Amino acid sequence: MQRPQDIGSCIVQVNDFTRVWKADQQVKLADLKAGDVLLYNRTAELPGKPSCCTDLWIGEETHKLVTEKQRKPAVAKK
Repeated sequence: MQRPQDIGSCIVQVNDFTRVWKADQQVKLADLKAGDVLLYNRTAELPGKPSCCTDLWIGEETHKLVTEKQRKPAVAKK
């Protein structure tokens, strides 16, 4: 078997407000490990203000969980 080629990499800026998720738990940035597969969300880049990562999801299972959660219709509260 051949490993697929990396499709890219980038450096994302984080701050004290960046949330990191593994499964359905919020974890610390220090819990990241080399080789982790990440999904991230970041703010828009504006003149004089670089984009910043708002959320990081660690691992393919976490990616599946968050995708399923976002696809479920929202339930209106009365």
